[in-house]
Amino acid sequence: MSIHKSTREGIAVRREPIIADEYAGPLSMSASRPQKYGTNGDYWAVKYKSNGYGNGRALVAEHLVGLAGGAIGAAVPDVRLMLIDMAFIPVQIDMNGAPHPSPGLHHASYFHVGYGDRGGLAYIDENRPALAKLAILYAWLHCFDDHQLIYQVAPPHRVLSVDHSCFLPKYIYWDEASLAADTTVTPDNFF
Repeated sequence: MSIHKSTREGIAVRREPIIADEYAGPLSMSASRPQKYGTNGDYWAVKYKSNGYGNGRALVAEHLVGLAGGAIGAAVPDVRLMLIDMAFIPVQIDMNGAPHPSPGLHHASYFHVGYGDRGGLAYIDENRPALAKLAILYAWLHCFDDHQLIYQVAPPHRVLSVDHSCFLPKYIYWDEASLAADTTVTPDNFF
């Protein structure tokens, strides 16, 4: 599966939700408690809509960054909404204080097999064009302190930016006026 294919001529294309047909367990014990779900043999990192991390804004940021990153060809996972039936939601699950997940639509990021755990900048020569696009994405969408990059374990060690919960201006509530007022795009010193 390609990293992202959600645009046609630079305009976002509405895509139907994907449907979970397998629960494959938790992915990590991070604050957002991502879970691994399958559909038609592909796997996705799912963050439930009941996830309270970031006051609920984290899931919106996560989805928008995936779409915007895909639009500029940045190395981000494909994002979709996933429909999950109650039969695939674990009875016992640690949600870090958030309500127990309910069936319905949830945020999903494509799970890339063969990538290692999060790291800093590495394999720069192999990833220079990809890192340049990520630098643009991070500056454009206001992320300056939560760089989560993973790399293919085997050559060519392609980079992938994941977990975009901390992107977008840090307002508790976004509205047209607050977002329009924040027009600064500051280069990210990380890149």
